[in-house]
Amino acid sequence: MGIEYEVISDRLTSEAADLYRDLVAVHLEAGTGDRRFMLMKYLGGNMLRFLGQGHRRVWRDVDPGALDDLAGYGLLSTEYSPKGSPNYRITGESLAFYRWWMRELGAAIDQAHQEVWRAVAGESFAEAHPGASHHLNEAFDLLWKDRLDDQTVSELGDHLRKALMDVVNDVVSGEGGKVEQPVKSLKAWLDTRQIGEREREVVNAVIELARATLRLDHRLNHVRDELELGEPEASMVELRRAAFATAMACEQIGSL
Repeated sequence: MGIEYEVISDRLTSEAADLYRDLVAVHLEAGTGDRRFMLMKYLGGNMLRFLGQGHRRVWRDVDPGALDDLAGYGLLSTEYSPKGSPNYRITGESLAFYRWWMRELGAAIDQAHQEVWRAVAGESFAEAHPGASHHLNEAFDLLWKDRLDDQTVSELGDHLRKALMDVVNDVVSGEGGKVEQPVKSLKAWLDTRQIGEREREVVNAVIELARATLRLDHRLNHVRDELELGEPEASMVELRRAAFATAMACEQIGSL
């Protein structure tokens, strides 16, 4: 590779780092065979397509500068098709860097992870919201597998959606019945509470976070249908965002 791992880690832009994680995840998921990524340019944009076996993935309007950085640092090897389209592959040295990088990032990731999970993974949350606690644990177990196949993404989205639904049901209805419209029910419940206006504004923002997060979780749960409708495939960045946003919404709603 020729460049020290620490230097590469410091120099990677957020765009290049996010793309690199996605590429490695797809490479590992495919398992065997010729695992290459082809950059195809068209009028007004470009598209990076994975051409390996057993996995379909497309990145639309990928940042060429991020690809250049990854190739320049030796994280991607580059060759060209007869038509001049660049092909990229994850190298063995790249995987060695990736394993080192994940170990180095572990401390910082764990700190953020622990902050999000400090309440929702504790015994008190599990006792108050056993259904939500179960679904969050199942979702994060799937997240840490770094897999992007449709089944894993769908199951993760389903667990996240159910976690939010369960915690809202616990707060609004207790043990009496199921909440069909969680956001509407939360707003109606909030109207009955005696709290200050500034706190009410924050709680309303948490409810809006729950609304947006439920939509994202629903998208992941139905990722196959989304693909058929022309929506983009899920990425590891999107999965992480959904998981942590759902966990935070669950913790804040549970505290109500």
